[in-house]
Amino acid sequence: MSSKFYSYTDTVDFEGIQLPLPNIYRYITRDERGFIEAWRSKPVRDLEFGDFRSLDGELPICFGHQSGENLPIVARQYRRHKITRQLISLTGSVVE
Repeated sequence: MSSKFYSYTDTVDFEGIQLPLPNIYRYITRDERGFIEAWRSKPVRDLEFGDFRSLDGELPICFGHQSGENLPIVARQYRRHKITRQLISLTGSVVE
């Protein structure tokens, strides 16, 4: 009997790291302490604590922690095709 496997993630490149981004998540961030997280809603910078937060109370998926000198704070958006849900573009920038 043959069976099919349907993956609900796409592997994306985030600053040279391959991460499995779930289909409903659109944003990946790295804060000033090196934590890499995925978000469904657009996160905003929390200048008091130096990380990101959601305006609607969402808790992100934490992929892990990156260490090193002078790691920039990064926020990237990954967009998908409306029908096929295939990854079609990447936008974002280093956050000052």
